[in-house]
Amino acid sequence: MTSCLTPVISPNSVCCTRGYLAVVLLAASVLLVRAPAAIESSSEKTDFTQLTLEELDALSISAASKREQPLFETPGAVNVLLPVDIRRTGHASIAESLRLVPGVHVIDQLPSRPSVGIRGGNGIQSTKLLVLVDGRSVYGPFYGSVDWSDADIHIDDLARVEVVRGPGATLWGANAVNGVINVISKDAHDTQGGIIAVRAGNAEAVQGHVRYGGKIGRHTAFRVYATGSDTQLTPGSLSDDPLGDFALRRFGVRTDSNVTDQSSLTLQADHLHSTRTQNGDSSTAQTRSFLSRWRARDIAGGNLQIQVYYDQHLASAGKSTQPASSAIPSSINEDTTNFDFDLTHHLRLGSRQNVIWGGGGRHTTNTIQSSDTLFVADPRNASWLFNFFIQDEIAVTPKQLRLTLGTKLEHHETIGWQVMPNARIAWLPNSRHTLWAASSRAVRAPSRGEREVLLTLARIPAAGFSPPIRVEAAGDPQFDAEINNAHEIGWRWRPTSRFHTDVAGYYFDYDRVRNLREQTLFEPGLPPTVVQRYTITNNGEAYARGVEASAQWRVSDDWELNTGIARGSARPESNVSNPLVTADYAIPDWLWHFRSWWQLPRDFEFSTALYGVGENDIAQTDRYLRWDAQLSWRPRPDLELTVGIQNAADPRHNESITTALAPSIDVRRNVFARLQWRF
Repeated sequence: MTSCLTPVISPNSVCCTRGYLAVVLLAASVLLVRAPAAIESSSEKTDFTQLTLEELDALSISAASKREQPLFETPGAVNVLLPVDIRRTGHASIAESLRLVPGVHVIDQLPSRPSVGIRGGNGIQSTKLLVLVDGRSVYGPFYGSVDWSDADIHIDDLARVEVVRGPGATLWGANAVNGVINVISKDAHDTQGGIIAVRAGNAEAVQGHVRYGGKIGRHTAFRVYATGSDTQLTPGSLSDDPLGDFALRRFGVRTDSNVTDQSSLTLQADHLHSTRTQNGDSSTAQTRSFLSRWRARDIAGGNLQIQVYYDQHLASAGKSTQPASSAIPSSINEDTTNFDFDLTHHLRLGSRQNVIWGGGGRHTTNTIQSSDTLFVADPRNASWLFNFFIQDEIAVTPKQLRLTLGTKLEHHETIGWQVMPNARIAWLPNSRHTLWAASSRAVRAPSRGEREVLLTLARIPAAGFSPPIRVEAAGDPQFDAEINNAHEIGWRWRPTSRFHTDVAGYYFDYDRVRNLREQTLFEPGLPPTVVQRYTITNNGEAYARGVEASAQWRVSDDWELNTGIARGSARPESNVSNPLVTADYAIPDWLWHFRSWWQLPRDFEFSTALYGVGENDIAQTDRYLRWDAQLSWRPRPDLELTVGIQNAADPRHNESITTALAPSIDVRRNVFARLQWRF
């Protein structure tokens, strides 16, 4: 490994300072400008900036229908983020880049723990969102949370991010309540050659990425990669962060083989290790995963895919030297393993029916170690999940009118069988318009924490005649599935090859939503203890509604404008001061963004973006404006240098949904630089 990556891989080395990194970046840029030009891989020759909007609309996506389908014809609110979109806006992670999708609310709630919500559900757990990485679910069964560090594929290995705004439970199952985010990495055939990338800023983690791809024989390609990041290398970054430092290391390998002319095999292994320091104590977490996917054409009249994956998540919490506070513990002692099998078969019946069906199962073992503040009666839990789905797209007329009907049956050991149907209709009067509408039912399965946990939030000692007080949060064994009955409508229009617009509206009717039941109990003793207990229940109701619009205008070959806006609101029929309700239904009244990209002379590019977030009366958050800008230069085809600024509008602002469940931190202005070399 080259010396310029030493700060990332070895945080304790002498060169772990920003000044040294700046010298390394400058020296590397000078040397690389003089280096021979590298041979570009096949993937890098694909320049999405040169495609027309019609060609981009024709890109095939799979998140909305679990089969390849043109984006423009999809009967749902779907967006696709390409690596070029993320590169042009300067975002350091996939979660950050989701600010570019209308209706998606991103919060820098905690470092390395961003909070992402689609049409609400934007607590620190993101319980109403299903995130997939190459078909593998990124989900923590104890808190029901999304681990974004596990989903953060480096931009240089990323193929695309598919974002479905709205339920996707018919195809993807429980927890796809408000949306699905499908992160897809590149085929190993498209990542030949090597890449070294380094990024650093005054208010972000120092990051480094190394990847090399090659071939084994004529039909098999591979890549190996390593990624690291560390906030210790940027002293003073996120100074208001109560969780201190965070370091992450990822190593992996992927192979893609064309077994025959009709079939292919993907094998991928990944190891993720992270360390978090809080109040001087360190906690660690690691995830190991292995995925195998076999695809074949012309099997039983259609295309067949069989996927198997295994992953294990180990977390070790450091001993806290601080008294219990009113916040969820930042880490727990946990051992979780998943073994998942999935089969999907897509076939055509006659000239007018597209049928996709399949099923699978997942075995999960979750072991939690109790602590002074966290108690679980049964530390080890093993459970099975089984599912079967079928969906039929019917061409009512040969080209213009399409009706989609489908349902999924899924069995959870805690909530039994659940039915998740959906009906969609799309009308394509001509090649310029797509109008669609949908109704669906989605289910959120409860986490172990919502059914089994007993969490001590605070201990208040006796004072004078006042007895000691203990504040607790407790799960409810009767916690049932949360339900979303969703109704959506949308319209896509491309009047010319350079302009595209998309509008969608939705109404979500929630039943059995999370709530808290407050009780005051007395525990015998000398003196007796007053127990203030908050039991997690789900006997509430709520609704959410809104409208979203986006537009993309390629003014010329060298200038492009993009904008998006969302107006939404949610109303729970329960106490709005409840922190769970606040986290689940805190939708800003406005979300908007505007970005511009220019291709300048002499291989320079300049891009800028504005992001606006409105107020929210449930969470009582203030509006804020974020302004980003960056300048990139490609002196050679194999070299790219970028400098940029984020949050330029003000020195700092707060994005957090402040509740008793999470601390509040400020996001600071960040000036960053990035260097990328291909070889």
